Amino acid sequence: MKKAEFPSLNALRVFDTVVRMGSFKRAAAELGVTQSAISRQLATLEQQLGIKLIQRDNRMHDLTPAGQALAPELHRVFRQLERIVTQTRKEGEHARRVITIGISHCLFQYWLLPMLESFRQLYPHLELRIKDVPEYLDSANEDAVISLLERNDIDVVLCLGSSQHKSLLCQQLFSPTYILVGNNRVGKNAGEKSAASNSTTALNELVLVQHQQRPRGLKTHLGLNIERVHFSSSSLMAATIAEQQPTLMLLPNCCNSLLSAHKLTELGRIKCPQPLSVMIRKEDDRELGMVALLQWLEHRVTKMTEG
Repeated sequence: MKKAEFPSLNALRVFDTVVRMGSFKRAAAELGVTQSAISRQLATLEQQLGIKLIQRDNRMHDLTPAGQALAPELHRVFRQLERIVTQTRKEGEHARRVITIGISHCLFQYWLLPMLESFRQLYPHLELRIKDVPEYLDSANEDAVISLLERNDIDVVLCLGSSQHKSLLCQQLFSPTYILVGNNRVGKNAGEKSAASNSTTALNELVLVQHQQRPRGLKTHLGLNIERVHFSSSSLMAATIAEQQPTLMLLPNCCNSLLSAHKLTELGRIKCPQPLSVMIRKEDDRELGMVALLQWLEHRVTKMTEG
């Protein structure tokens, strides 16, 4: 039996572009060719495959069932191929493996950075680069973070929160707690039964990081009735505000070294509704450098929680 002819790689790329751009005209502009060239390539592809991929009906170009089955898999393959080529160009023939981690400045400085020396000793051939992303993930910023992963701008995301996006693997490292903190003056007033009225007002003000979920139980467990909430861009900024003003903040305990750095006092702890998670692209789950990083993170978190 004669072996089936493998279709033209260029024709496959044209089909992927047409599906992605949604029209022959936009695909032609994207590839810098004419619409007739697009049509010829698609006709060649269909002839080589022996099946119809696009149903041409007047101005409509709907995908056939075969085209619908091929399109997402082909898009995934081309995206992975582009990533490999881009990585090869960046690293060169003898360069080290580079993994770009998306993590907030606060989580990096006060949680990840103190542990990195052990990673470098274990994996000297792996180079970690850092790119700033939101500290907390939710529906308001999830698409932007996922886009960074899909465009290969970053390889890994470390954040508080989780995602169910179909293109990602999201692994929860551990469930932190919130530490309720304030400056030394607020902490002293919180422990006094007869605090002044202005101190009581101070204990009713809370600064939260954007996208940080406000937990239940502030009043029940800590005897506080928060009346005013302010927002900051990160836990580091919130700690700076809490240090200078009679205001409370919720600090994830993975960043508890911020307490001494900003002279803050712990007033109590509440369960954090958002886990600390690591997210990668599904197609990277068996890549050796990524496996090494994920296993190292799991080990460090286990050691930290046991300690």
